[in-house]
Amino acid sequence: MREARQPRDIGGRKSGAALLLPLLMAASALHAQRSPSVGSADVLILHSYDPSYNWSSEVTQGLKEALEELPLQISIWTEYLDSRRSKPAQSWAWMNRVLAERYAGRRFNVVIACDDAAVEYLLHAAPAGLQGVPVVFCGVGSRELISRLPRERFTGVREISLASDFLDACLRFLPRTRTVVVITDNSPTGAEHHAFYQEISRARPHLEFRFLEGAHLPVEQILQQVRALPPDALVVHTHFTRDARGEYVSPRWMAQRVAEASAAPVISPHVRLLGQGILAGNTSAGFMHGEIVGRMAVEVLNGVAPSAIPLREHGNIRLIIDDSVADRLNIPRSLLPADAEIIGETGGWRALRSADRRLLWAGGILVVLQMLTILVLIINILLRRRAERDLKESREMLDRAQRTAHIGLWSRDPATGKLVWSEEVYRMLGVDPASLRPSFEAFLSFVHPADRQRVESIVRANDARRQSRLLEFRVQLPGGAERHVRSTGEWITGPDGKPRVVGMVQDITELKQTEELLQQMQRMESVGTLAGGVAHDFNNLLTVINGYSQMLAASLAPGDPRSQQVREIQRAGERAAELTRQLLAFSRKQILSPRLFDLNELLRESEGLLKPVVGDRVQMEFDLSAQCCLVHADPWQIEQVLINLAANARDAMPRGGRLRIRTAALLMKEFSGIADETIVPGRYVELTVSDNGCGMDETTRRRVFEPFFTTKPEGKGTGLGLATVYGIVRQSGGWITVSSEPGVGTTFRILLPSAEGALPKGDPSGPQAGAEGGRVVVLEHHRQTGELINLALRQAGYEVEFAPDEQGLSTMIETAPADNPFRVLLVDLRMPHISGFDLVRRLRRRHPHLRALLLFNESGGARDAALEEGEAVLGAPVTPSALAAAVRSLLAEPAAR
Repeated sequence: MREARQPRDIGGRKSGAALLLPLLMAASALHAQRSPSVGSADVLILHSYDPSYNWSSEVTQGLKEALEELPLQISIWTEYLDSRRSKPAQSWAWMNRVLAERYAGRRFNVVIACDDAAVEYLLHAAPAGLQGVPVVFCGVGSRELISRLPRERFTGVREISLASDFLDACLRFLPRTRTVVVITDNSPTGAEHHAFYQEISRARPHLEFRFLEGAHLPVEQILQQVRALPPDALVVHTHFTRDARGEYVSPRWMAQRVAEASAAPVISPHVRLLGQGILAGNTSAGFMHGEIVGRMAVEVLNGVAPSAIPLREHGNIRLIIDDSVADRLNIPRSLLPADAEIIGETGGWRALRSADRRLLWAGGILVVLQMLTILVLIINILLRRRAERDLKESREMLDRAQRTAHIGLWSRDPATGKLVWSEEVYRMLGVDPASLRPSFEAFLSFVHPADRQRVESIVRANDARRQSRLLEFRVQLPGGAERHVRSTGEWITGPDGKPRVVGMVQDITELKQTEELLQQMQRMESVGTLAGGVAHDFNNLLTVINGYSQMLAASLAPGDPRSQQVREIQRAGERAAELTRQLLAFSRKQILSPRLFDLNELLRESEGLLKPVVGDRVQMEFDLSAQCCLVHADPWQIEQVLINLAANARDAMPRGGRLRIRTAALLMKEFSGIADETIVPGRYVELTVSDNGCGMDETTRRRVFEPFFTTKPEGKGTGLGLATVYGIVRQSGGWITVSSEPGVGTTFRILLPSAEGALPKGDPSGPQAGAEGGRVVVLEHHRQTGELINLALRQAGYEVEFAPDEQGLSTMIETAPADNPFRVLLVDLRMPHISGFDLVRRLRRRHPHLRALLLFNESGGARDAALEEGEAVLGAPVTPSALAAAVRSLLAEPAAR
């Protein structure tokens, strides 16, 4: 049973039939007036449905091609019963009128009846013009109807429904299907479909079959039940034209509504319904049916009785699938039957055949493998480049490390004697790698001649015993310079299992120089310690000598001939005192009186003091910083530094020259090395003293600060001038370094920590006269010094008492009368059991009115101690006048509260 491809509404069909009816009646009248000629035949084709039914068109086309084989003039007439639009009684009556009006007087040779309705009409209605005419039928599927046909008049082709094969083909690419829902209409064909699928359901017990029959349900209820179906169901939509209310429904409209309502796939054995959302259909056999019927009609026209022509059977032949619907339902193209006809292809990957897909898959896999291979190669190249870059960086880092540490590496094969050097070995020896082939003999040629035999014998002896070695020796560079090196060698087993000798060569020249400098500094420290001790003991002697000589000179009458002798004793004592001060300055044990001052101002005031030192032949230049250069130091000691450096410059310029003194404010942002020591970041004041004299060689420069070292002729210098400068600068918290070049000149660079604060203002009242008299208690362990102090203070009008020790001193102060207490405490800074400062502070806490004067030979702990109000210090050697003035000054200070 087949239907037309294009949907039509019922009113449209009736209007088309009404328009065609007059034309058909006119044509029928014309043919009725014409008599059949000899050798001709009239054939009537009676279709059950309307002209839009494709099945009818295909049958007609096949029939015509078969009849063309006859050597007759065939006239073919076609009528449509239109049984789907009208009930049988109506359609039969209408067709009777058409046949009577159109074909009155015409005798047909054979009638071709298509489908069940046309056969029922010919069997039961018995139209007058067709009685006794042979009938060849097609498209009849009802066995019962065929069994009722009189065989003497009827023959034809029974349509075999292959619905089971169609269903099975669909289930193969829909394997998840568990429920099959069959939709049939309210028509004889619908009843046949219902019977077919009932029989199919009994043969497939594993599936659940449900029937939505148009004979019992209106369209709305059918669609409502379709909407409730699960996705794993399968809807079989047969030819549907009439529901339970008897109303006509367009098959295409119904197919479209069912497909829209269903979440499950919808298939139909009628291929003409494809394109409305139906997944699959079966191709029509109408043309082949027509050919078969045509050949059977030819037999009838040739005189063969219908009963002599056996009945034939024929069914549907091929599956058609709408690919757009399959794609929407996510059905893989690979599941669709290979022999199915595909319509509505979506293109792309789904449109490819399985073989093409496999080919593309193979090509894709090949491309992917090629890309992976290329990717692996690229990664390998990138990793190799990265490894090469890392290796290059490692080599550069190793080379930088070797240059920084002055270490070169070497390796030697004892079997072949082949020697390999790193680039640092070439740099260390001062040769180009391209100009020298490494060998042990070549290396020996660089060893200092005095060390060559020793090095060679040790190396060969250790190699013979395969022992490690450590050597220090000198090498001579091509330019004649000498360097100290340290070489090591060690026997190892190489990657190939063979023995090798590897080692390193390190340039230790700077280390040797540092060791020599350290030894020099240690010697200077030892000499300084010795000088400090000598100065301490010598100051005690000078105190007695200078003190008594001063008192003796004061006691002589004017014009006394002994006065000249006493003055010579005084001059010798003063010269000796100056020498001890230099020793204390060098050993950094002199007492300082630091205060805040501007170094620029000190240099301006010292210009007149320095001119007599340098003489008229030396031109002095001052380049002072515009900034205020505040430092916290002893101005008198800084003057001594300037005087000593100026004198040193004068001696370096016997024929005259230029002495340049410069100051600058510096900011050290990071640690810096100077004078073989490290200075911390901070602000500093730089003092530079430069001359353009004869300069010094490196040997002299390294020893310039050594005590008693001098380049002057014997008897022309003590060798303590620059040593004193070094001691004063270091004791002041600064650093000093010297750079010099023979024939160019010498520059001394001094760095002093920069200070902050307000400069002290001078006292306009001048010195105050101290009060005479008062009790003084003295604790002095040196007998001769104590006797001089006693005599000097008594001559100055003071009452002096001596304490035997610390405990006795405390007792004497505690037991002194309240109306005549001790006013001044005179203590030696160096005490056997306690520091003079600690003793004074302890006593003054209990007796705030007590003044204290501390005597010192060297600074000791006085360098860092701060004096309090009512305290003073007096350095040795002590003179009677200085002692009396110090006591007088203490007593002149306001009393403590």
